[in-house]
Amino acid sequence: MSTVALKILGGSDRITSKPVDLPADLASAYLALLSQREMLQAERDVVVAERDTVVAERHIAVAQAADAQSMLSDSEALISGLELAIEKPEARAARPAIRAHGAPDRPDGIAARRTGDGGDGG
Repeated sequence: MSTVALKILGGSDRITSKPVDLPADLASAYLALLSQREMLQAERDVVVAERDTVVAERHIAVAQAADAQSMLSDSEALISGLELAIEKPEARAARPAIRAHGAPDRPDGIAARRTGDGGDGG
């Protein structure tokens, strides 16, 4: 090992360790770093999987909300159609009475306009 390398590593000019010990220490440090890297990668994979699960659950919730909104719209349309179907026969039944007696007064107290013979009124 060179003198520069020993000074960088904090050593002196005299080699106190066997040259074989240093590669073993580097190898164990390298293995420890690899192990830590694998552990961090595994933790990252868990976080990514959890994030993907949350995103998928969000998409499912949005789809369920859209489905519920669609069902509500369908129900409202059905109710409106049924209300019209109910009102139609009632309106037809009231037409002969209106024609025979004239239009009833409005709820606000103003008399409905009655036409005579269909002329211009003059």
